Formats: sequence, C-alpha cells, structure tokens
Amino acid sequence: MIWLKRLAMLAFVLGSFGLLWREVHHSPVKVKKQWFVSNLKQLKGKTTHLRRKQQHLRRQIVGLQYDQRVIENEIREQLDFKRKGELTLVLPSR
Repeated sequence: MIWLKRLAMLAFVLGSFGLLWREVHHSPVKVKKQWFVSNLKQLKGKTTHLRRKQQHLRRQIVGLQYDQRVIENEIREQLDFKRKGELTLVLPSR
C-alpha cells in the first residue's frame, strides 16, 4: 500500500514538473523574447544602413550649402547649363 502512495506522489510530482516545464518553455514572454532575439540582427543591420544613409545625406547638405563646385554641378545638371566652349552631346538611349 505504501508503494501505491509513493507511486501516486511520484506521478503528481512528475505531472507538476511537466506542467511547469510547459509553462516556462511555451509562455508568451518566452515566445516574444525569441521573436526579439531572432529579429535583433536584422534590425541592427537596418539601423546601420540608415545611419550610413544619414551621414551621406548630411555630407550632401553641407556640400550644397558651402561648396561652390557642388552647387555649380547641381545647377548644371538640373538646368542643362554649359560653359563657353563646351559641347553638349546627347547620346541615344538604348
């Protein structure tokens, strides 16, 4: 009879352990953590890309504000201006 009580107690303990294991490993918090960890690398890559793009745009802004060569090139490209003695070649598109 004692072995039956011990067996019942063992079953109860193992069942409780199983429920606890399931709760810990399949909890919404753990699922969310796994999602964040899996997407962390991707988000870091996007952040790095956006920082580089921001630096590039800042350099362009500074160039357009202060560098006369950059300003001249932009005006010439956008308005199709040319200097004296320059020829404009129009190449056919493919």
